[in-house]
Amino acid sequence: MITSLLLPDSCLCIQSLYTQEKVLECRLQSQTTVASCPDCKQEQRAVHSHCQRKVADLPRSDFSVKLLIVVRRFFCRNDDCSRKTFAERPPFLLPYARRTTRLNRNLITLAFATNAQTGSKLSAVLAMPVSSSTMLRLMHGQVTEPGSAPVVLGVDDFATCKGKSYGTILVDIEKQQVVDLLPGREAEPLTNWLQSRPSVSFITRDRAPAYAEAAAGGAPQAVQVADRFHLLVNLTNALQRFFDGQADCLRKAGSALSEQSQASHQVQPPDQPTPGADPQSAGSEPAAPTAKKAPTAKELVFNQVKELQAKGHSSRSIARLLSVSRTRVTRYMIHQQLPAYSPRVGGTKFSPFVKFIEQNWSQGKCNRWQLYQLLQQQGYTGSYGNLCRFLHRYPGPESAGIRPVRVSARKAAFLLSRLPEDLSAGQQEELSAILAHCPAAAGIHCLATDFVAMVRNREAGRLDEWLQKAADCPVATLRSLSKGIQRDYDAVKAALSYSYSNGPVEGQVNRLKLIKRQTYGRAGFDLLRKRVLFKI
Repeated sequence: MITSLLLPDSCLCIQSLYTQEKVLECRLQSQTTVASCPDCKQEQRAVHSHCQRKVADLPRSDFSVKLLIVVRRFFCRNDDCSRKTFAERPPFLLPYARRTTRLNRNLITLAFATNAQTGSKLSAVLAMPVSSSTMLRLMHGQVTEPGSAPVVLGVDDFATCKGKSYGTILVDIEKQQVVDLLPGREAEPLTNWLQSRPSVSFITRDRAPAYAEAAAGGAPQAVQVADRFHLLVNLTNALQRFFDGQADCLRKAGSALSEQSQASHQVQPPDQPTPGADPQSAGSEPAAPTAKKAPTAKELVFNQVKELQAKGHSSRSIARLLSVSRTRVTRYMIHQQLPAYSPRVGGTKFSPFVKFIEQNWSQGKCNRWQLYQLLQQQGYTGSYGNLCRFLHRYPGPESAGIRPVRVSARKAAFLLSRLPEDLSAGQQEELSAILAHCPAAAGIHCLATDFVAMVRNREAGRLDEWLQKAADCPVATLRSLSKGIQRDYDAVKAALSYSYSNGPVEGQVNRLKLIKRQTYGRAGFDLLRKRVLFKI
């Protein structure tokens, strides 16, 4: 039983064992008396001679295993066979192989799980060392067949070199597995692939014209389903193009938001008591409580040390958990309160410039970089990073003046294409300011939210009504969006009728990008396809 588990073939017997420098060498010999000729397949018994094959096998207890197999050469007595002699071929060895098939299988899995370079390093750690070139040859020699034809097929493109070359990924939506990779993102390769697989009934895709043409030509029986996420992206892009021409309205909305922010953060000065009056006299308002000062870093560490000490942790474990020195932990464990620390003697590099910094920074006269340049003129020799850290103790310059709020076209499009329940209180204020200062945006807000609700809830019955409203809309970008949906009407209608989407395809594209980056750009399309299709 144990021999059959350790040896690659139960017909072998062990003649000798010895170790040398983490290598276990095992001399084996076959117990069979006959062998089949590789050409005529007839069994032969006449032994011609003996030879020895040295092959690597799976490691044992951190020892690399070398098998020294005594191989017999037989006479072929078949007169019709062209081969006169032949060597017996163990079933676990390929001709001229230097590794067993089970070792090759593990190395191939290791190479596809990582890459050739990393797999070579790990193989040495796992006591089955091979070079990165060998790993690469094993990967290229692996035959990977495309998956079976799915019923629901997801199609999307990916970049092998962004802006230059692309490919097409095909995913089984129901099994969420990659079926195949095709070079390029043109219609012809996908059309040929679909024509040989008539079982495809649904095709989910984005609204690229090439994939729509390929699906119509290669699988006319399949229902094309547009991706709902890309429909929402199309709406956001249309709104962004609209707001690109509304820069003046967005600037006014930003100014209004700045004034609101300044009014809400402005602190009213307390009433001055009259001379000689009792501050606690009747009718006087109690003083407002001052804000509690935030704990310092030392106070936070001290509190954590005391909490862990109360739970029974030792000084060593506390130091390890908090990543601080044991000396500091021991000092904190002795005291019940944080020990007082004397201020730095001699000041810092900023000591001569404190008044200058307060005057320019607190009044909002300049930003950090401008203040850094002014300090250099005053004789400051420190770095810009130290100045930024020093300025954390001061309030920002926006507290002294109105900080301008910039509302970009992209942000405005984002706010306008979201349902009210998806927006926070601050985002709703920004949206209100945009609608108040941009009458055209106020006119299309309901149209945008209706489209989002229709796509989310898959209300296919409302599509025709929405397209008519968008076609009559005064905003050109929404009219253009309506025309684009009309050209792909059947796929968009199916997207609002079926639950299928391109979400699993996007996840597989993300996995593909990770695999592509593991090879550092040195792998071609064929190897990338093998790695994506290989199942570990």
